[in-house]
Amino acid sequence: MRSGRARRRSDAGVRSAHRTRGAGDTEARAGRRTGPVRSVRGRSVRARSRRDRQRRARRTPRTLLRDLLRPRGLAILLLAALTITAVLWYSPLLSVRSVEVVGVRELAEQDVLDAAGVTLGTPMLRLDTETVHGRIAELPRVAQVTVGRSWPSTAVLNVVEREPVVLLRDSDGLWLTDRTGLAYATVDEPPAGLPELKVSSPGPEDPATLAAVRVVDSLPDEVRSEVRSVSADSVHDIRLALSLGREVRWGEALDSERKGRVLAALLTQEGAVYDVASPDLPTIS
Repeated sequence: MRSGRARRRSDAGVRSAHRTRGAGDTEARAGRRTGPVRSVRGRSVRARSRRDRQRRARRTPRTLLRDLLRPRGLAILLLAALTITAVLWYSPLLSVRSVEVVGVRELAEQDVLDAAGVTLGTPMLRLDTETVHGRIAELPRVAQVTVGRSWPSTAVLNVVEREPVVLLRDSDGLWLTDRTGLAYATVDEPPAGLPELKVSSPGPEDPATLAAVRVVDSLPDEVRSEVRSVSADSVHDIRLALSLGREVRWGEALDSERKGRVLAALLTQEGAVYDVASPDLPTIS
């Protein structure tokens, strides 16, 4: 009997010990859950923040473009564009402070500036280049002109002057005439090396004028220096008067460059009349 009671007491002690250990284990597990939960949550927040920073750092141009194309990004871009435009349009910091004239030879620079009429202080973007272009193009000596901007504050006027090809003599004096047949400026004395044009109705609309001018313009330099005048009774009958009383029968203005080369070779021989109307069969008489 004592042995049975002893066993029962022992079993009861064992069960009590198990209950005690079980309770302790439960509390320990609870303690482990309770304490580290806060730590895990903190680590999770920090990890997520770190990942966000890494994603932002790894953004590609495509990602940035996609962000900018969102409504908020578009609004920012539009605001920036409007701000920049307003600054360029109105700011005195980007206004015309100087005007540069390029390409003049016979023209006076001041004449170009006066014709251009550019007002200093005009905002660069508000500079009316077409109007300035039109004013300068009205100068008789100007063949071409371009008006541009050199940032931040310079207007550039690039001028190409007319080149005289022949000299026209009329009741008003001596006129420089360019390759378009336009008599654009008078001179007091005939410039050296410039042939005189002799036609019945000179002008840029006259076919004989244009044909004669085209012939002179095509001549090699060594031949042009010998020419004293060019006459054209019609587009089919062009003649050159050379130094020493020599004459050239040119015919039409067609194939003028080839005729010029043939004439250059013929002039190495003595003669009074050189006929290159047919460059395949030139003659000297």
